[in-house]
Amino acid sequence: MLIDGTVTFKSAHDFRRMRDPKVRNLRSKVQAVGDPALTDVERRWCCVMEIRLKDGRVLHGQTIAAKGSYENPLTRAEEEEKALGLLTPVLGKTRSQALLKALWNFEQLEDVRALRKLYST
Repeated sequence: MLIDGTVTFKSAHDFRRMRDPKVRNLRSKVQAVGDPALTDVERRWCCVMEIRLKDGRVLHGQTIAAKGSYENPLTRAEEEEKALGLLTPVLGKTRSQALLKALWNFEQLEDVRALRKLYST
């Protein structure tokens, strides 16, 4: 994310990229520390983040649940962005957008078999 400005499914699963010297250099500057007190018996989790900048400032952030979970749901725009990021490399932009439009308007479909033409590769 620091290199590209965003994280995609593809970039998060690109093992060759994880060996890239630029990525390894950035990873060496990050320390993740687990704290059992931040996870409860219902398997929810929260995250407390602290970032120390070169100029001495310290930034703090916190969330009580993973983005996309019941406690912290995605907005419709975020759902569409995520879906398009996963679908477009497989189906192409036009079919992916048409599939999402059909799914968002599922109740208006006269025949559910129409979806097959949109998602079949």
